Amino acid sequence: MILPKRWGTRRLERFRGGLAGRAELLLIGTIAGAVGVVSLRTSAASDLSYLTESALTAGLGLAAGWGLVMVGLETVRRRRRQRFGYLLVAAGLAWFLPEWSDPSVGQPVAFTVGLLFVWLYPAVIGGALFVIASSRIPGRLRRMPALGYGIFVIGLGIIPTMGFDPRAAGCSCPANLLSVGGVSGFADAAATYAALLAASWALGTAIVLGYALARSAPASRRILGPILAPGILFFVVVAVALARTIVEVVPPTDATQRVLRLAQAVSMVLVALGVAAEWLRARRARTDLARVVADLAGSPPIGGLRDHLASITGDAELRLVYPVRGGDVFVDSQGRPIELQPGPLRTATPIVREGQVVAVVEHAMQVLQDPDEVDEVVAAARLGLEHERLQANARAELAALRAARRRIVDAGDAHRRLLERDLHDGAQQQLIALSIGLRFVEQVGDTAWLDEAAAELRRALEDLREVAHGIYPAVLGDEGFAAAVDALAEGSPVPISIPEMVQERFDATAEVAAYHVVADVVRAGCGPFRVRARRTHERFTVEIAASEIPADVSDEIADRIGAVDGSLERHRDDVWSTLVAEIPMLVPA
Repeated sequence: MILPKRWGTRRLERFRGGLAGRAELLLIGTIAGAVGVVSLRTSAASDLSYLTESALTAGLGLAAGWGLVMVGLETVRRRRRQRFGYLLVAAGLAWFLPEWSDPSVGQPVAFTVGLLFVWLYPAVIGGALFVIASSRIPGRLRRMPALGYGIFVIGLGIIPTMGFDPRAAGCSCPANLLSVGGVSGFADAAATYAALLAASWALGTAIVLGYALARSAPASRRILGPILAPGILFFVVVAVALARTIVEVVPPTDATQRVLRLAQAVSMVLVALGVAAEWLRARRARTDLARVVADLAGSPPIGGLRDHLASITGDAELRLVYPVRGGDVFVDSQGRPIELQPGPLRTATPIVREGQVVAVVEHAMQVLQDPDEVDEVVAAARLGLEHERLQANARAELAALRAARRRIVDAGDAHRRLLERDLHDGAQQQLIALSIGLRFVEQVGDTAWLDEAAAELRRALEDLREVAHGIYPAVLGDEGFAAAVDALAEGSPVPISIPEMVQERFDATAEVAAYHVVADVVRAGCGPFRVRARRTHERFTVEIAASEIPADVSDEIADRIGAVDGSLERHRDDVWSTLVAEIPMLVPA
């Protein structure tokens, strides 16, 4: 079988991209492993590192760095929050670099790198945690990671490194490739101020992350808590460690400082475990939602998806509604109109697919607050949502059709009652008076009554013409829509302005429907009126505006327009209430 060239090219590009991605992750993982091994061997050759105290401390130190690297690589592989993943990898690598500032590292390049980036890891960890908490952090405070990079890299890295000369300090260390003679005094003073700034930054970062966690919704707090809480502890410990270097000289063998370093390692391990716990939660959510789809495949009753979602989220009052008629109306799975007004402690989350809202979930605020969780709902329940949405739309249209049919029947009955009343109170009464007058003339012989009888006859004829005109004006069939509206304007007691009018003739169905749009509003008597009529492509557009148009009148017009496959829109501003009817022109007259 020969595959299309385009298909083959697309598959090849996807394969190459995946291969390049796997090669990149493998390379990063190999580098992280090598960096960790070098750090461990360096500390093993010296007693200056906390890693040499016991196998447990060595294991915790390696787990802190490698743990962040592994969860970072897996985050990148999942192609979600890749920036967060890369920062975790960088933080894990940076965690090992302080061990390279040990004289036993042996290599000038490695020793200089260790001096430069001895305090890089707190800034990178802060940048990673700010990525996942950024939506809950005020705008200006989101720049704190950039400030941290400047303080830790320049203030605690570059400046002290330039001022440190191993030979002048009597250290049997490898050469410092960035040492600059004569600046040691300035470097020591600058490092003290930088340590003060760094401690303040670390404490401020802990406060900001705590604020972001506190203002998160309960559902988001359950997700972010296992990541941010140990991160907050980490920065408190970093702030304490930096504060000690300001008030006293801390030797490399200081027991308290080693404990603080070990506490940082434990916090980093907990951060890595928190990221992994999020994957487990997402996997469990996918499993639950997959079960929903499997149940839907067995043709559950309409409304089953809502029940399953309520069971998964633990929200018994959850409502799942679907937009119909262009999103102006929401209905449930049975097609019944729903007023979407969430109460206290409840909110509505739209489910969007391809830029279109396909459903809205009304739920308690503590569920479905994580965008990833909403994505899982859309991905796993797509078939169920589409099935119920189509069913709800069909039921809503059927209900609207039945309601329109009832309104048409009621309107027909109302018009017949009105016609009977007009004939009874108008022409019938006048004809009765005429009959009595003629009998009186016959009995008395007085011909003066003939003039009165003729006047009654004229009034009866006028009433009959008016009734007939209301049923179907003759001018509409003879001369068309424009002439019929002109006649309606001439006989209306309320002013009717016609700023725009189409003069051509259309098919009778379109003209009758358009005429009744105008006539029904005029009969409602809420003038003055403004009428516009124009042709747009193959549709006849009629717009009538009045100070007020009763809802029952607009509903009756909507039913009449819908019967000829037209559409009616309602608009309201400070002055006018407007109906815009678009009617298809089937056959030109």
